[in-house]
Amino acid sequence: LPPDKTLRGAMPEDGRKAFGGALAFTGLPADAYARFEPWFAAVALPTLPLAKAGYDAGTGVEATLDAKAKALRRPHVGLETAEYQLGLFDALPPETQRNYLNEIVKHTPTMASELIAIVDEWKRGNAAKLAELMNADEDDPQMVAILLTNRNRAWAQWIKARMDKPGKVFVAVGAGHMAGRDSVIEQLQALGFTVTRLQ
Repeated sequence: LPPDKTLRGAMPEDGRKAFGGALAFTGLPADAYARFEPWFAAVALPTLPLAKAGYDAGTGVEATLDAKAKALRRPHVGLETAEYQLGLFDALPPETQRNYLNEIVKHTPTMASELIAIVDEWKRGNAAKLAELMNADEDDPQMVAILLTNRNRAWAQWIKARMDKPGKVFVAVGAGHMAGRDSVIEQLQALGFTVTRLQ
């Protein structure tokens, strides 16, 4: 943020109170994220209650697949870089960033239990319920377009281009991108692919 601005200073009184409660819940001091834009706090804050509940990014799907590919000495690339992903948030309009942070703050106390429900549906392979749980609160059309629809479309185009080359390829994307309106599956079908689910 500019030198004369703080994150809490731009919030209304009720927003400051809710944000302070979320920081206290995660064990952070009241001035945490003071110099950062809302999107950064919204991205960073959820990691704390999840880590507190025992979740470890080092044992997630992406890290596991990365280690597996390296062990098999198979080439692998990311569809996006971390810098690109963070850039999507950074490019959001200020009002959209604030709304996003408000949603994160609201869910901070229940985030761990909500993730348990998501993991349970992931284990069952219930893609429709996963999409509902993961994307139901995304009611900002710009957020949906930037974080879901546009990325799904780009990934489907990448897959289409790759399918024109010889060999086999394994592609992994986040579960929230696999179901619901304009999902990667729907985007591939719109490009003329027949998509078959294996369970």
